[in-house]
Amino acid sequence: MKNKYKYLFKNVGLLTISNFGGKILTFLLIPLYTKYLTTSEYGIYDLYTTTVSLLVPVLSVCVLDAMLRFSLDKSNDKNDIFTIGFRNMIKSIAAFSILILINFIFNIFPTLNQYPIYLFLYFASERFYMFFSNVSKGLDKIKEYAVCGFINCAATLLLNILFLIVFHWGIDGYFIANISAFFIAGIYLLFKVKIWKYLKFHLNNKNTKKEMVGYSKHLVFNGLSWWVNNSLDRYIIIWLLGTSENGIYSVAYKIPTIINVVQAIFNQAWTLSAVKEFDDKQDNFYSKTYSTYNLLLTFACSTLIIFDMLIAKLIYSNDFYTAWKYVPLLLISAIFAALNAFLDSIFAANMDSKVIAQTTIIGAAINAVLNLVLIHFIGTMGAAVATMISYLAMWIMKHIKVTKIINLNVNIIKITISYILLIMQSILYITIGDTVIKHIAALAIFTILVIANFNEIKALLIDAKSILNNFKQKKLEG
Repeated sequence: MKNKYKYLFKNVGLLTISNFGGKILTFLLIPLYTKYLTTSEYGIYDLYTTTVSLLVPVLSVCVLDAMLRFSLDKSNDKNDIFTIGFRNMIKSIAAFSILILINFIFNIFPTLNQYPIYLFLYFASERFYMFFSNVSKGLDKIKEYAVCGFINCAATLLLNILFLIVFHWGIDGYFIANISAFFIAGIYLLFKVKIWKYLKFHLNNKNTKKEMVGYSKHLVFNGLSWWVNNSLDRYIIIWLLGTSENGIYSVAYKIPTIINVVQAIFNQAWTLSAVKEFDDKQDNFYSKTYSTYNLLLTFACSTLIIFDMLIAKLIYSNDFYTAWKYVPLLLISAIFAALNAFLDSIFAANMDSKVIAQTTIIGAAINAVLNLVLIHFIGTMGAAVATMISYLAMWIMKHIKVTKIINLNVNIIKITISYILLIMQSILYITIGDTVIKHIAALAIFTILVIANFNEIKALLIDAKSILNNFKQKKLEG
């Protein structure tokens, strides 16, 4: 049991070094973006990255995701798996370039024709980076991947400062900085891991491709559905309210990014552990990790809601400040997104991508309908409400289904009460006009959360103290 947690904590630590410091610095750059970019320019950039997110699962058939899962299975030939992934990367980039050319000729989406070269380079650099990242994780070279992530974050930070502040390149500089960071980090992994050694002209087992495509085809629908949940609201906002309003809504996602960063770090490490330990389904490793993760996310969300307006004043400039009011509901959405990702890792370990796809498609349908209705009637706030409800629906469905695979022993009643309290805290924070009363109400609900989860907090602190004491003991023995 200790080895299981040691492996998980080790990878969490390495991935934290990789992502957290750099992404927190990137988070602190938000005042830079909101100062040197207009709401319309930020809305356009967000539209481009959102479009890439839409087309990645369609053009790649999610083969890179399958590549990571199959490479973690020791019985598979990694050379075949990585070669299939590399070929898929090249084909998807070629297909994307054709789509850009068609749009350029026929001007189907005029906004996407403003910066077609950047659109192509963003897609290519993102695919390049993801391929090399998944290869390193598939080889269990987490240290190398951690360094790559740090390089990506540091390059993004430094290049944005250079191009936006020093050169005053505006949206062009923003594109160039982020695209360059992907390429720089990818090149590091290429040479550090010597990825070319794993690429072959011919496959040793041609059935591997068929198996990977069979697994990944369900992930295509899952990828599209995640896109609907994450991004469809941006398009509807642009359609009904304009690119400036989309820029404000997009920047509102930056505070929930704090939770997303933690989720991304943990989930990368958790995916490796979930696959490695899947044979022992009755072990309380899953249940304890799930409960602890849930508790930490809940209190992180409640704390960020309390400081929402203060953070907004510090990082949002000019017209972007009004984004604070969308943050509380987006924070709750981030919790449910994180829990969905946690459960997805268990389904992936069980090689059950079909369940992931089915539940995510239903969530996407709910999201699409609610976005169309709510944005029309209550504006941008409708997008935040729709996102929260759709992620909540997906989590409920996946939680029910995952209990058929493993023995997930958690106190669902207490968890549900905590979520209800978070929603109440968000509604009060958004609707109360008086700033003092607003924060008193938010703090009161935070206190109730602490009381409701007192035993769980106490147990967590005892475990943390035990781990710290063990670490100190080993250090003294060493």
